[in-house]
Amino acid sequence: MEIDTDTTAIFGVTSSHRYCRECNTLLKDYGGKKHLIHPFGTLVSDVWTDIHRIRHSKRRDEHPCQLPVHLLERLILMTTDVGDTVLDPFIGTGTFAIAAKRLGRKYIGIDIDDKYVAISREKLEDISPTQINGAFISIFLGKIVTVRDSDYEKVKPFLKTRDLKINSGKSKQLTLPNIAKKVETGVCKPSIGSGVDDNLFKEILRARSKQELIQQVRLLEKRSSYTPKEPPNTIQKRSKKSSDAKKT
Repeated sequence: MEIDTDTTAIFGVTSSHRYCRECNTLLKDYGGKKHLIHPFGTLVSDVWTDIHRIRHSKRRDEHPCQLPVHLLERLILMTTDVGDTVLDPFIGTGTFAIAAKRLGRKYIGIDIDDKYVAISREKLEDISPTQINGAFISIFLGKIVTVRDSDYEKVKPFLKTRDLKINSGKSKQLTLPNIAKKVETGVCKPSIGSGVDDNLFKEILRARSKQELIQQVRLLEKRSSYTPKEPPNTIQKRSKKSSDAKKT
């Protein structure tokens, strides 16, 4: 089978630099040329050592050959463009379709087992695109795993930074795979099945001021069965007050 190289495109993708967990320094020496390294990371080669198998059972489905979703996202970012269609003739629990939907691609999945088809459909309902400033990226455990090299400048302003000391007089600013939280409202999306209308919750997120946000939250509590969870200390204090009132 011949591959038409004129119509086949392989996009350059970048993974972040590897840091020591204890001292938080670069693991690679880069041959004494740290001033020339990419601020975020290196272009991935044909050997990947930064993506591992699914280790925790809570991230596994009832399938013996489940692959990490960020592994498939890297493949999709390398070989397809936005709007392309991805085909998986052995869809399993829908990991490839999930990766495609996160990255703005269309997908077709096929499986002979109705059980796996049902699992895939259920999981795909809760998937939304992972996009920053118009660039689709691969995120796992809150960190960017893969980004297209051509999209790095779009993502760069939204990443945390740190200074790398090259020598006594020079330093280089690096960007970390962590996304900077510039706005924290303290309002979390209720879990599925809490009775909250999604359109109403979107109105809450569009609130411009803190006072308006509080009003929207109160409106949310009236229209649905959702009630914010109180800290355990608050519950204990209330029980003590009620017991004291009974004694008096």
